[in-house]
Parts: sequence; structure tokens; C-alpha cells
Amino acid sequence: MSLRLILLGALSPLLALVLYFSGQELLRLNRNAEALERVARIANEAEVFADLVHALQKERGYSAGFTSSRGKNFAADLAAQRQATDALLAKFFDAVPAAETAAPMTMATLREQTDAMPDLRAKIDRFTLSVPELAGTYTGLVDLLLAAGRQMRDFARSPATRALMEAREEIGLAKESAGLARAMGATGLGTDVFPQQVHRRFMELTARENASLARAALVLQRPALLDELRATPAAQALAPMVETISALPYGGARGTLTAPAWFAASTAWIDALREVETGLSTQTSALALATAQEARRALMITGALTLLVALATAGTGVLIAEFVTRRLGRLTSVMMDFVEGRFEAWVPYIDSRGEIGRMAQSIYRFKQLSRAAIEKRAEDEARLNARHQQVVDLVTEGLNALARADLTLRFDEPLAEEYDAIRNDFNTATARLREVMRAVSGTVGEIEERSRGLRGSAADLSERTTAQVETISSTAETVSGLTSTLAETNGALKDVKDLADEAKGRADRSGEVVRNAVAAMDRIAESSGRIAQITAVIEDISFQTNLLALNAGVEAARAGESGRGFAVVAMEVQGLASRSADAALEIKGLIEESAREVSGGVNLVGETGEALQAILEQILRVDEVLSNISAAAEAQNRELQGVNNAMTRLRDLTSQNIEVADASRDASTELAEGAQRLSALVSEFDLRAPQDAHPPQSRAA
Repeated sequence: MSLRLILLGALSPLLALVLYFSGQELLRLNRNAEALERVARIANEAEVFADLVHALQKERGYSAGFTSSRGKNFAADLAAQRQATDALLAKFFDAVPAAETAAPMTMATLREQTDAMPDLRAKIDRFTLSVPELAGTYTGLVDLLLAAGRQMRDFARSPATRALMEAREEIGLAKESAGLARAMGATGLGTDVFPQQVHRRFMELTARENASLARAALVLQRPALLDELRATPAAQALAPMVETISALPYGGARGTLTAPAWFAASTAWIDALREVETGLSTQTSALALATAQEARRALMITGALTLLVALATAGTGVLIAEFVTRRLGRLTSVMMDFVEGRFEAWVPYIDSRGEIGRMAQSIYRFKQLSRAAIEKRAEDEARLNARHQQVVDLVTEGLNALARADLTLRFDEPLAEEYDAIRNDFNTATARLREVMRAVSGTVGEIEERSRGLRGSAADLSERTTAQVETISSTAETVSGLTSTLAETNGALKDVKDLADEAKGRADRSGEVVRNAVAAMDRIAESSGRIAQITAVIEDISFQTNLLALNAGVEAARAGESGRGFAVVAMEVQGLASRSADAALEIKGLIEESAREVSGGVNLVGETGEALQAILEQILRVDEVLSNISAAAEAQNRELQGVNNAMTRLRDLTSQNIEVADASRDASTELAEGAQRLSALVSEFDLRAPQDAHPPQSRAA
């Protein structure tokens, strides 16, 4: 990071602090201006609320008078007021977007109740609602509007307009109380006798109205507000009427006071309060807009001052950073010249005071010390180069000898103390290399001789392994054929076992059929027994019938001529009884014969079942034998399969042995060739003792 950036970074916290506090002030002023503008918008929307409240209050009063007089009063006025109210409702919800934001639940409820107004008006026209009921419904609508107004005021609360908004709300409450009192007065005056309950409600509303007006004067700090309102013509006209209504329960006379006159005077008074409410809304809006404009102007001024301070701070920081960095830049340039060896450069600011001056003096001292050190280093390098040249000459001559494969060179003249280890290491290395090369030469001969013997052994092993592979392949094919034959035999045994299982199943089913036949024969024998019992009963009945017929004949004979017809019938009954007895005897004989035949059939079926059971046992033994044979065949098949797999694996291993033998033969051949090449390379070296070698060349001192 450059010094300029460091200096600017040191000044940046101060600049950031200035910008932070300035930004906070700007945000506060902006929020204040937005709040005041929102107050102005809400004040305008409050006028829309007040217009609708005023219209509903009028409609409530006309509806109360219309209902209490059973349609005699205010019919035309009520119709006109409903049209005016509908006109305001048609554009109400579109004109109050801020209320939708400030009081969404209240506005939703208000929308539902205004949608139900046609039903309310229809009930009023049919006189199905009493005055308190309709007044309560209209009052609920007005209370919703007033509640929405309070929520809007809370949503857009501002110290500058708080008093005006609270006073306007109190005037609205007083106007609502006056509207209810108007409805109560019209209701009471529309009847022959002012109801006590209505009068009590009227007095409560009048007192509430006066209290709301007093609170409005107190909030505005205008004690004369009540006197100003009482001095208006509407208040002067209404005051005697209020006194008259107040005195009615105490023996006061109504005089010429009528409901229309009271309604007109009350409406004039409410219109006067509406003018005061409108004036307060206008003042609120104007004050909010004026304050918002002042806040915007303060915002612009503060923003401009903040920008100027920030620019001045940034400019000052840049100038300071530039002043310092320019001087340090010149000193840095001089230092770079010294680093590159140019000591003729002049050091600036050496006579200056402060940190820059001390830095320049330090650089000048560095210049003097560096120049002396460079001169000393040149002398040391000259001496060192001479020693280095001796070492380079020695290494060069030694490498040339090694390049010529001459291992007889030896250096006896010592070098400088710190480099003499190189000469000793070279002499030791050449002696050791000479011994190693002699050993390698002897070993190469032995390797060459042994590789020839290894090559012959590998060739012999390859031939024997090839013969072994052929034998193993023949054996594997024989075992494979035997395995296939045994597998076919095993398959045939499985087919025979399946046939035996099928015969066993059929024998089981035949035994079941025989058992069912025996059971059927038993049931037939049982049925024959029951039929025999029935024929015995029939014989008994025939015998009893015959006796009865004889008795009837005897009685008919006693009766004489009058019993002749009965005697004929008795003879016929006796004949029928005789024929029934004969038939019963014949059936009994047939049943006994059938029983004997059934008994014989049962015996035959039983013998058949025993024969089938014996056959089933024989089949089971055959199935068991076949199962054992099949299991043994499968075991033999698995064992032969294992032998076959082992032979295949042995054949594969033998094939691999052939490859290994071939590879060994090739490797021994390559080893012999390599030994020959290595012997040729070793023969190039001069392995004589150093005293037999040529004397070394002279080296430069």
C-alpha cells in the first residue's frame, strides 16, 4: 500500500465521522419532512372523512324524524340526503389511500357496513326499525369513521400539528354529539309527549358536546373559542330551543317548537361546527406543508454544508498527503540510485528540520558507509577470484581426465585451506572409482558366463513346459466330456424324478377320490336306513288305517241303511291301506337289497383304497430312491466340475509358465548381450596405478 493511501486512510475516519453525523441529520430531516407531508395528505383525507360523517349525521337525523313521525316529516329531505350520501360514498374509498394503510381493519369493516346501507334504508322505509335501532346503526358507521380518523392521526403524528389535529378531533366529537342530539330532539318532538328516555339521552349528548368543545379550546389554548361559537347566529338560534327541550320534563311548555324547526336549527349549528372543523383541517394541512417545506430547505442546506465540509476535509487530506509523498518520493529516488551503485546523486532536504530532514541525513550517512563497503568488497572479491581460479583449473583438468576415461590422474599440490578439501575429495573419488571399475570388470565376465548357462536352462524349461501343457489340455478335454455326460445323466434322473412325483400326486388324488366314494357309500347306507325306518312307519300307519276301516265298517253295519255310504268309504279306505302296506313291504325289500349292494360296493371301494395306498407307498419309495440317485449325481457333477476347473486353471498356469520360461530365456539372452556391452565399456577405462600413468598437466597458480 502506498504512503499516499496510508495518509488518506488516516484521515478517512474523520471524514467518515463527519459524513455519518451529517447523514444522520439528513435522515432525520428527511423523515421529518416526509412525516409532515404525510400529515398534510392525511389532513386532506380527514376532510373527506368529515364530509361523509356530516352526511351520515344528517341522514341519521332525517331518518330518526321520519321514523318517529311515521313518514309525516322529512320524507323529501331524507331522499335528497340519501342521494348526497351516496355521491360521497361512490368516491370515498378511492379518495383515502392513506386511511387504507393506517387503518386497514377499520376500513374493511366500514366497507362491509356501507355495502349494507341499502338494506338499512329499506327497513327504515318499511318502519321495521325503531329510532334507537336506526340511530345505533348510523352511530356505528360514524364511530368507525371517527376511529379511522384517530388511527390516521396516530399514524401521522407530528409535534407541529398535534394540537390542531387533536382540536379537530374534539370538534368532530362535538359535532357527532350535536348530530345525535339533533336526532333525539327530532324524535321527541315528532311525538305528542317527549319520551323521558329520549330526553335523558338528549341531555347527555348536549353535555358531551359542551365537554368536547371545552377540550378543543383547551388544546388550542384559545379560551375564547367557546364564546366565539356561542356568539354565532346558529348558536343564538339553537340556545332557546335547547332550554325549551331541557325544561319539558319539569313542566315546561313546548310552545311553537316543532321537529322541523328544531332540525333546521340543529343543522345550522352543526354546519357551523363543520366550518370550524374544516378551518382546523385547512390550518393543519397548511402548517404541515409549510413545515415540510422548511424541513426540505433545511435538508438541502444541511446537505450542501455536509458536501462542502466533506470536500474541504478530503482536499486538505489530499494536499497533506501530496506534500509528504512528494518529499518522500525524492528521497526514495535517491535511495534507489544508491542501491543501483550511483553514489554521485545529491541528497535533498539535508538541511531541513523535522522527520524529513533527519531522514535525509540518515540517507547521506548511508551513502558514505555504502561507498566504503563497496571499495572493501572489491578488494575482497579480487583475492577471492584468484583462489577460485585455482579451484576451477583443478576441477577442469580433473573433468578432462575423466572425460578421456583416465582414472590415473592425481593432484598432490595443495590448494587454499578452505578449498583443499575439493582436491582431497577428487583424489579419493578417482581412487575409489578405479577400484569399483576393476571389480565391475571382473563381475561382468562372471555375469556373461552365467547368462549363457541360464539361457540354455530356460530353453530346456520352455520345451518341457510346452509338453506339459499339451498333456494337461488332453486331460482337461477328457474331464470336460465326462462332466457333460454326467450332466446329461443327471438331467434324465431329474426327469424320472419329476414323473415319479407326478405319479405320486395322481395316486394321492386317486386315494382322495376313493375316500370320497367310501364316504358317499356310507351316506347312502345311512339314507337307506332312514328310508327303512320311514317304510316301517308307513306299515304301521297302514295297519292302523286298516283297523280304523274295520271299525268304521262295523259301525256302519250297526247304523243300518243310513250308514251304507259310510261303509263303502270304509271299504275303500281299507283297500288303500292294504295297497299301502303292500307297497311298503315291496319298498322295504328293495331297500334291503340296495343296502346289501351298497355294503358290497363299500367293501370294494375300501379294497381299492388299500390297493392305491400300497401303490402310493411303492411310489414314495421309488421317489426316495430317485432323489438319492439324483443327489449323488449332482454331487459327482459338482466334483467333476471342480476337477475340470482345476485342470483348466492348471492349464492356464502352465501356459503362464511357458511365457515365464520364454521371458527368462529372452532375459538371459539380453543379460548376456548387456554383459558384453558393459565389458566393452569397462575396457575403455585406464585402470593402471597412478605411478604408471602420465604425469598431470601443470595448473595455473
